[in-house]
Formats: sequence, C-alpha cells, structure tokens
Amino acid sequence: AAYLFHPHFRHLQPFVGVGGGALGFFPTIGPHQWRGAGLVEAGLDIPASPHFGFRVQGRSLIYRAPNFNNAAISSRSWVATAEPSGGIYIRF
Repeated sequence: AAYLFHPHFRHLQPFVGVGGGALGFFPTIGPHQWRGAGLVEAGLDIPASPHFGFRVQGRSLIYRAPNFNNAAISSRSWVATAEPSGGIYIRF
C-alpha cells in the first residue's frame, strides 16, 4: 500500500508514492519466510481525458534479505529491488 503525492500541473502530472507492505519468499525446499518492505515510487500520469490516462513509473522495494532461519546463509543486509512499469488509469 502506498500514498501518492500528486502536485497538479496542466498536461503532465508527476507523482511520488511512499508506503510499505510484505514480501513472501517460498523456496521449493525448506521453510518459507515473510519480510516487511518499504516502498518508494515515482512516475508520471499522462491524461488522455478527464477520467482516463496513461501512467509510467518506477518502483523500488527495500527489505532485509531473507535467511530462512539459517545462520550459515544470513547476510544481515538490506536489499533494494527496482522495477519500471507502465499502464492505464481510470479516475472516478
């Protein structure tokens, strides 16, 4: 879940999102593990009409690396995963 900050401009509408959630790691052998994650995203909304448009964004999840309750593979480090995305939006 994230809260989007939307400054209003005329044609292009940039946004920044901040939030959090959880990631589940499910290996084929052994126990699964959940990690809390922070979310940071930034992007641009391109309106095509008052209620419809296109969205381009980049998102980053920040979380502690899983160790699956095994001290031998525990790195105790933080990981950041970034992904670009695009899509359409509908406003009510």
